[in-house]
Amino acid sequence: MKTHIDKLRNPNYLGGWDLQDQNGKTIDKIVTIKEIKSEHVFNQKAQMEEPVLTVFFNECKPIILNATNRKTLKKVTGTEYIEEMIGKKVQLTTKRIKAFGEFHDAIRIVNTVPQEKVEVVDIEACKSKLNKATTKEELVSTWNSLTPKEKSTAEVLAEKDKLKNTLK
Repeated sequence: MKTHIDKLRNPNYLGGWDLQDQNGKTIDKIVTIKEIKSEHVFNQKAQMEEPVLTVFFNECKPIILNATNRKTLKKVTGTEYIEEMIGKKVQLTTKRIKAFGEFHDAIRIVNTVPQEKVEVVDIEACKSKLNKATTKEELVSTWNSLTPKEKSTAEVLAEKDKLKNTLK
């Protein structure tokens, strides 16, 4: 198990490292908006306090709302009014962005209304399961044990088709 160095900082706000599993793979998180308010945070560069818009969630630490996430939040919740956003669910993810001359893992609100359960497909595990089949019958049985999302993943489907042509 790996530990991202920034997880040891215990910041007050959610960071990109908070949305990674123990192997460093990005995981999405569905959260419920608890509160949105203006706060003041210390800007290291400007060496002064500045106002920011903060979104608090029931399930995790809050995020500071940048312009990109503010636009997405209005679209996903279907409203421009804070009071109407409370209790709505959004899906958080991490995107690799270039800012200030460097690459960073930034928290982003996903641009669609979240599904209740986010299924992450472990492509290598699916391919490994399929490769254990020694006959076409075993391949069919293993294929049927996969979830619909796993079956619709291009890499998994390609592996199944490759094996189908090589097994007896």
